[in-house]
Amino acid sequence: MELKRPVEEIIRERRSCRTFGDRPIEPDKQKRLEDFIKEQNGSVMQMRFALLPLEVGGKIGTYGMISGARTFIVGIVDKNRENIEEFGLEFEKIILFATDMGLGTCWLAGIDRSTFAGKIVLKEGEVVAVTSPVGYAEKPRFKEGLVRKVVGADKRKPWDQLFFSKNPGTILTPKEAGEFALPLEMSRLAPSASNRQPWRVICDGSKFHFCLIRNAGYGIEQPFDIQRSDIGIAMCHFELTAKTGKWVYDENAVVQEPYKYIKTWEV
Repeated sequence: MELKRPVEEIIRERRSCRTFGDRPIEPDKQKRLEDFIKEQNGSVMQMRFALLPLEVGGKIGTYGMISGARTFIVGIVDKNRENIEEFGLEFEKIILFATDMGLGTCWLAGIDRSTFAGKIVLKEGEVVAVTSPVGYAEKPRFKEGLVRKVVGADKRKPWDQLFFSKNPGTILTPKEAGEFALPLEMSRLAPSASNRQPWRVICDGSKFHFCLIRNAGYGIEQPFDIQRSDIGIAMCHFELTAKTGKWVYDENAVVQEPYKYIKTWEV
């Protein structure tokens, strides 16, 4: 993933944008974005992404009005896919790539899927899971600012509620995290549905276990598990800022209820 700026800077800069201006995306930028999306389509099975010219206004998500959007990034997934965190990880890479080019975006999960009927051909078992408008953001309107305030869009949970050492009863400090303090901080800044941040990370030596802790009212929903996708966003931020390591499924990871083990970053 080639970016023109440090990924940490891009992560800190990214904001959900719902108001877009008349300025079109330049052809060269659009091609760069389309080419990157094509690369993502070949990286993971049972999911794909597309860039669609589509003028949409009004309320198409679970909250917030979209104004002036002319182009959308569309995320499509097989509804039977279980490890949906990989979908969130790959979609967030596209979001950050667009942010690096100076473009505004906004994750939209609870969408009216009829909006995209006839605009994209779905294969058997596929559903439109997530979309994002993409373009040049304008100054937010009053309603958009009000929405951000209501959902606490700029707030994040503190370290002591997200990161632990060995078990959830022992807080992992930034000093103890060492070189992984930055990747953890970047995962803390990840966006999520209603800003719930349903992930927890347990450090066990050279392993960082990413776990799901569900919020009330956010069960396993069709067409996809939105909170498991949210963990993927945090995983994406961690992966892009970690200097060493890789994702593995650790069969020996011990995680107690109400935590659900998802995946491990192993150094």
